[in-house]
Amino acid sequence: RKLLDDPNTEFRKDHVEKAVAMLERHFPFKMHDYQLFRFAIFYGLYEKGTDFPIFNENFNMWGRGTGKNGTASMDSFYLASELNGIRKYDVNFVATSEDQAKTSPDEVRDILESNPNFYKKLFYWNKVDINYKKTNSTIKYLTANAKTKDGGRPGAVIFDEVHQYENYDIINVLTGGLGKVEKPRIIYLTTDGYIRDSVIDDLKEKSIRVLKGEEDHNGF
Repeated sequence: RKLLDDPNTEFRKDHVEKAVAMLERHFPFKMHDYQLFRFAIFYGLYEKGTDFPIFNENFNMWGRGTGKNGTASMDSFYLASELNGIRKYDVNFVATSEDQAKTSPDEVRDILESNPNFYKKLFYWNKVDINYKKTNSTIKYLTANAKTKDGGRPGAVIFDEVHQYENYDIINVLTGGLGKVEKPRIIYLTTDGYIRDSVIDDLKEKSIRVLKGEEDHNGF
């Protein structure tokens, strides 16, 4: 609330509405209110008079069935598109299992394959990568094995089911390449889990401190 009331905070309403309208043309579902609010806060708030987003790191801990993977699919579609406005803005999905990492890319691929004659003008895709031709941005999935990955040059990294992460190895490796492309973003998606004193507990505790004003958000 304090941030939204700050005169140095600029909300780009037209940009958010245009992006949501674009996504809802392509996806077979609409965003719920909480998804719209999250989209607007994460992608619509800027420091006034700059092109610097206020938030670049987004933690989503939602119950099962609340549409977290659908939300992430929309994120990737938007971030790869010309509305994000950045060429070669690759979006990497990461999870501890290949099946989980593929969930959102497969959802995007299903949309493209539902009307291939239309979408092949906009995208090139195969079983692994989805490339948006106009921006040369690629959506792809990786599995969480820090020994076999490097940071690359992604625009955004989306970590799925963070409650399964026992340490920060893969997060550190895959966020190491951020900053080489402008407006880098980190997104965490998860239900709650059973691995304690690790990544998800840290993120939960940090979220509470930020919400209570005990810690500056620093983009989180």
